Amino acid sequence: GDAAEYRAAAPAALIDRFHTGPLMLFRWRNTAGWPIERVSPNVETLLGYPATVLTARPMRPDDCIHPADLARVQLEVRTALARGIDQFEHQPYRMLGSRGRMCWVKEITACERDSAGTVTHLCGYVLEMTREFAQAQRSARLERLLAAIDQEVFLVAGDDQRLLLANASAVRATGHTVAELRQMALADLSADFAAQDFQTRLRALRDGHTPALTLDFAHRRKDGSVYPAEARVTFCAQEQPPAYVLTALDIGERKQAETALRVSEQRMTLALRGADLGLWDWNIATGEMALGAAWQRMLGYPPEQTPRHIDAYEELRHPEDTPWVEIQLHRHLRGETPAYETTYRMRHREGPWVWVLERGRGVERDARGRPARAAGTLHRVDRAPAAKAAG
Repeated sequence: GDAAEYRAAAPAALIDRFHTGPLMLFRWRNTAGWPIERVSPNVETLLGYPATVLTARPMRPDDCIHPADLARVQLEVRTALARGIDQFEHQPYRMLGSRGRMCWVKEITACERDSAGTVTHLCGYVLEMTREFAQAQRSARLERLLAAIDQEVFLVAGDDQRLLLANASAVRATGHTVAELRQMALADLSADFAAQDFQTRLRALRDGHTPALTLDFAHRRKDGSVYPAEARVTFCAQEQPPAYVLTALDIGERKQAETALRVSEQRMTLALRGADLGLWDWNIATGEMALGAAWQRMLGYPPEQTPRHIDAYEELRHPEDTPWVEIQLHRHLRGETPAYETTYRMRHREGPWVWVLERGRGVERDARGRPARAAGTLHRVDRAPAAKAAG
């Protein structure tokens, strides 16, 4: 309504009718300090003060408005009066009640004038909104938090799976606006979310049988394109109403890397098999050895008899070749050669000595620059090279 309606509502009879509810009515006299002249009875429920206590002294705004908000509220009143404004709205502020009670309020103030046009009273229509203000603060904090997360985040209704909230990352990834996402359901993001298996897992999550569920899914953008994503879903039973929280991560690059690595490993396996090369990997710090399947075939050892430590590995080397091999190996580990290469004899599981060509290099160093890991290949040769044989 307009200011006239507010002025018409000012009589004490109307103020006295407000016994319950979150709307309090205050009537201040427009004199120094704006003393409270009358207040609705429900102020006792909301602030803990009987109405008679507030008007007996009488109390002033600085007795019941939080000190941090008082100057702003007073400035809003003075500004409105100076400009001749008969109705104005305050920014939310805090009111102080008895025994440390505090509540957030929103106020609309209307001016009462006498026949000469002088403002004699201020009537405040004060709405208690502590719960709403706290919810708004939580929502603002949540929005700031979600904006800082680089993964897509969706809040999904627990009943019909509507999208209730989406962060900035979700907007960028899908191409939808926030308003558009709020008109969508979970299944609109991916056909995978409409699948019976997913819905069954979702019910198990809602019923508390599992704390969270993860899955890879085909994420649909606004333009119809699809990209691989990984989802993690949790259920928030404490939300009212209950809701799911879904985070989604674009794993397109990871999938491409995994595919490239798998293809590379397949090619490497084929190349090593074709060249009859056995792989070895030596943790210099612990002495552990990892030997590939080709190495096992080359020397006739099943997996359970394959050496797992450098000491057991070196026991298979011919004693006469050990000094030569160690010289070449230590020269490389000291950084004197770019790689390690030597030919020597190893004992086959069936007994005979076989000549092998071993190549390798240090692939890791520790914080002090010492060799920490070496890797290489082993290749069976028919006989020792002429230079080695001559030596």
